[in-house]
Amino acid sequence: MTTEVKWSMQGTLLQGCNCDYGCPCNFNARPTMGHCEGTWSGIIDQGSYGGVDLAGLNFTLICDWPAAIHEGNGECQILIDERATPEQRERMLTIFKGEVGPPWSIFKNTLSTRYEPQFVKYETKLDGANSSVKAGEFFHLEMESIKNPVTGAEAFPGIVLPQGLLYKESTRASCKTYRASGKINYEYTGTDAAFSPFSWGSQ
Repeated sequence: MTTEVKWSMQGTLLQGCNCDYGCPCNFNARPTMGHCEGTWSGIIDQGSYGGVDLAGLNFTLICDWPAAIHEGNGECQILIDERATPEQRERMLTIFKGEVGPPWSIFKNTLSTRYEPQFVKYETKLDGANSSVKAGEFFHLEMESIKNPVTGAEAFPGIVLPQGLLYKESTRASCKTYRASGKINYEYTGTDAAFSPFSWGSQ
């Protein structure tokens, strides 16, 4: 496969991380805890690679960097929807390994370790700040709205990122459950979560 092959992918991205709400990394600042444990899980509404349809499939990238993402030495494990055919699996792995351009080709340069991809069953619910995704036994994200600590009122803050790498706009939420297991392990509650539309592909 070469970078000349046309590909595109649009859908909804669910994100969890270990940072405080909003995630300083969005503003080129240091991660809250000094390191990044971030996961991106997507539902593809429309997508294709070289004529191979990818619509309706799920994916997840579980990542861990010892410092800020751009400082490298990260680890990553890719999860792909078990319903994908061998041809679809091949195409999706090519994209998420960063072999056909941004955004994942940029992340590729920050990783020193890639674990064997896993093909798993997905359980996904898209419901704004109450969205959730479970990817086999490897990943579980359940989101809830951010609440005012005094009144309990729900808040739905948004971030606009004209130069954003993965998305241009997102709505922030809170991790009710955020757990990765397997080669990469972490678990948090009450940290940053987000849902956003994404649109990637070759020019």
